[in-house]
Amino acid sequence: MASKEPVIPLDSFVTFGDLLRYARRRARLTQREVAIAVGYSEAQISRLEQNQRPPDLAVLTALFIPALYLEDEPEIVARLLDLAAQARGEEIPKDGAITFSRSIRSETREIARTIEEEVRHNLPAPLTSFIGREKEIADIQNLLEGNARLVTLTGIGGSGKTRLALQVAHRLVDAYRNGVWLIELANITDAGHMSQAFIATLGMPDPRDGSPIDAIKKFLRGKQALLIADNCEHLVDSAASLLNEILTHCPRVRVLATSREALNVSGEVRYQVPVLLEPESSRLFADRARHILPSFELTEENASRVAGICSRLDGLPLAIELAAARLDALGMEEILQLLDDRFHLLTGGSRTSLPRHQTLRTAIDWSYELLTPQEQSSFRCLSVFAGGFTLDAAGTVLGNETSALDAVTLLVEKSLLVVNQSPLRETRYRMLETIREYGLEKLREAADESEIRARHLAHFISFAEEANAGLQGPEHTVWMKRLELDHENARLALRFAMDDTSPLTARSGLRLAHSLSYFWYLRGMHEERRNWINGLMNLPHQPRLTTEYARALCMSANWQDNPKDAYRNFEEGISLSYALEDQSTVAIAHSLRAGYGWLEENPEEARAHFEKSIALHRELNEHWELARSLAELGEFAQVRQDDRMTAMQSFEESLRISRKLGDKRGMAFALIRLGDLVIEQGRIEDAKQYCSEGLVLALELNDRETMAWGINDLGVVAMCEGDLAEAERMCAESLKLSRDWAGKWHTIIRRYWLARVVVQQGDDERAVALFEENIRESHAASFDWGHAASQQGLGNITLRHGDVDTARSLHADALLTLQKGGYGYSLAYSLDAFAAITQAQAQPERALLLLSAADAFREFIHTDLLPPERRERETLLAAVKESVPAESITHLIEQGLEMSLDDAVELAMS
Repeated sequence: MASKEPVIPLDSFVTFGDLLRYARRRARLTQREVAIAVGYSEAQISRLEQNQRPPDLAVLTALFIPALYLEDEPEIVARLLDLAAQARGEEIPKDGAITFSRSIRSETREIARTIEEEVRHNLPAPLTSFIGREKEIADIQNLLEGNARLVTLTGIGGSGKTRLALQVAHRLVDAYRNGVWLIELANITDAGHMSQAFIATLGMPDPRDGSPIDAIKKFLRGKQALLIADNCEHLVDSAASLLNEILTHCPRVRVLATSREALNVSGEVRYQVPVLLEPESSRLFADRARHILPSFELTEENASRVAGICSRLDGLPLAIELAAARLDALGMEEILQLLDDRFHLLTGGSRTSLPRHQTLRTAIDWSYELLTPQEQSSFRCLSVFAGGFTLDAAGTVLGNETSALDAVTLLVEKSLLVVNQSPLRETRYRMLETIREYGLEKLREAADESEIRARHLAHFISFAEEANAGLQGPEHTVWMKRLELDHENARLALRFAMDDTSPLTARSGLRLAHSLSYFWYLRGMHEERRNWINGLMNLPHQPRLTTEYARALCMSANWQDNPKDAYRNFEEGISLSYALEDQSTVAIAHSLRAGYGWLEENPEEARAHFEKSIALHRELNEHWELARSLAELGEFAQVRQDDRMTAMQSFEESLRISRKLGDKRGMAFALIRLGDLVIEQGRIEDAKQYCSEGLVLALELNDRETMAWGINDLGVVAMCEGDLAEAERMCAESLKLSRDWAGKWHTIIRRYWLARVVVQQGDDERAVALFEENIRESHAASFDWGHAASQQGLGNITLRHGDVDTARSLHADALLTLQKGGYGYSLAYSLDAFAAITQAQAQPERALLLLSAADAFREFIHTDLLPPERRERETLLAAVKESVPAESITHLIEQGLEMSLDDAVELAMS
């Protein structure tokens, strides 16, 4: 209640409005509070105080005098009534009093109380339903109900900051005795007018003395209220200053602000509004779609398309709503297709929305225009990245124009960049794809686009070369993850190298492709590797007299369908590498040429290239390359040359070097190849040890190709130990890995071993189906060993079922193929098979000769039968010996042991 001591002589007030204002301020009331008490609007109170409206004497007496606490101050009442009568041009009643019945006064006060209860906020009623965001609402409520005095919702335009703030505000109306008030700042263009927006919203009188900020603080001091300061981004400095003053001097006031960047006020809690994820984004699309097509529903048929649209739009609520609004003219498939030009498609928002929210482009334009010229330049430059980037990458692309950390930080604060922690706990930054497309448009309009893309390419060449070296050591896994994170950036750089017309850029692109080649190989991306290298190599402006081109020639030779084209490329690539006098490239060229030896009829030619490559790597101290070439030589010597001594030595040296380098992938490969080698020698326990150790490393690296080898070989070990269920499980898993990850040859090898296990299980029908599938696929893939080995398996089953002629035909075809290809290990099985056939044809002497010749050949190539095969052979040998005269057995065995391989093959085929 006001003090009774006179402050200003009453006769100094000459108008009703002046005295009314004095009495209101003396009572420490706002226009809004007086309006609520008397049932008037704020505007009516304001007009009374400005003498723009004559007062009603009855209402003045009944309501204003009690509301202003003047019932016990007759002098002021008398002067107020006198001035009121003058304002109306009337006279006061003779008794000097105006009465108002108790019932009317009570009724009026009841109305005033009702008005006061209803006018607790000025929040607009939502016109559309609010979808999801329950976690965000709870988070923000908890912050405001806790210690946070100022919570700022940040995010890019169209992310739903205002809708989220209003949803929270509606839920908190009852928590603030003096109300929840929305102060809309979007349309204020002059920071000097911002205080007036607060004054008007709060129903305060226009301050005639002192600053507006002081008046706002005085008005809010002692009040418990929540202020929603909406769209602060274009008035950040002024908004920060005003809100800081309010929060400092009005301890019971809390503020929920929305802005595209934080206000940086002491005590501010920043809350980044996330994009909508599934299923909320699809629910939002469906809800807004029903405004256009009332019958629209999410169904199993359209759910994937709706989710696809929402994903392409980054879960931005504004973009989703604009897309849904297009359903009046387009189907969802058409919307998906047109999203490549999303800024043209997503127009036509609500006419009552803010202008910048009526199209997606204008929403982002608003953010872009708030940037300084330097920030705009940084934004354009950083839009060149795809899938995110590191601070180091940003520094290369931005060049010397600014500090990368400062530039990135400013764009993060303005919600144009999102901060992520990579799986490696390294900070990465990215733009939402919608924002990035806008940035790319701006980059294309700028004069320096080519320069920016060239910097981007240069950075990822440096990165890929460092990563390629990292893959060869103990940090293999770390570098694989880094390459996966930046693979899209590398592809983007390669695309620039393809599209640019500069010879220097074309050469740089080929350099990048070579650095990524090992990564692509490890990830089974063989088609991608082939396409990039071929495409860059064949550019008309690609320089030819370079090491990059020499390496590309040799790599591409491996992909030629025509062997003549392959040999021509190899010859040209090797000659060019010698002419350039780059010994490292010469070594790589010979290594690549050696790898083609798998397809040659003359394996000695390939062996010579392996040896040249290995000698050069030793001379150059290229240890990782040496280990890799040794492992490849070991595999080649084992399979194509039956030289298992060289294979063993090569695998063991490769393993030693790989251990010294910490190259787990090299260790895993060498260990598993050693395991595969000793399986052929019948050393099952050693094989289990090698393969188990190698598989642990391959699993750690997620090296699926090596995993497939290791799992398959352990499946063979399980078969040899008689655990057929485990053998089938492992061989089937290896086959699946090969189908998903490796090439056709690997898949054929894995299916062959699964069929061998199935044979041991006695399921001939299933085994036949597997072998027949292998034969078809081997023929299509020109894989001679796969074709012949599968014919052997099919022939054995056919013979067991009594069809000797078909079995002989299958084995004869297989034997000739294996002899031509030099596959000695499998050739010995053919001799055993023909021994079984001749025994079935009642020719036991010939059978014994063939069995003995097979034994001699196995001893020569340092191999042995697997345990299941050993048991079958012993059964066959016993049957043969029973059919041969006792006095002839020793002679026939000795004769077979002395027989040459060619003579043995001739005997089998005769």
